[in-house]
Amino acid sequence: MDVADPDVAQVSTQPANQKGSEPRGGSNSLFQSLLFPLSVTQTHRDALRYLSHSLSAPIIATPVFVVLAQLESATILSAILSVVFATIVPIVAIIGFARSQGLDYDIPEKRSRARPFGIAILSYLAGFAVLVMRERPFCSAV
Repeated sequence: MDVADPDVAQVSTQPANQKGSEPRGGSNSLFQSLLFPLSVTQTHRDALRYLSHSLSAPIIATPVFVVLAQLESATILSAILSVVFATIVPIVAIIGFARSQGLDYDIPEKRSRARPFGIAILSYLAGFAVLVMRERPFCSAV
């Protein structure tokens, strides 16, 4: 007598093209066709990945800092410092870390994200400190 263990996953020996092997509702169910209307090819994935990277927060921040600097009548140096500390340093640090660890730019492993996240935060704080000190040096009277 063969009793199935509820803690062990059961593997079907039935071929995938047989009627009983499809998930409930069938593989061509309305629900599944609404969720996945198009098949995604490698070309689509590459285009979506490029779009995702080009619309990442540091890339979008660059024109925002330039526009804010113009609206606030700040100097071009302030805009450049903002872009460097909020965009260039974090991206270079993340790419460098990912390459040194043999990871993808997105760093898919959660336990590996702490160091690049810390580097980015330190870069933002350093940029803030540089901008504040530029506006009001420590040697000026308070």
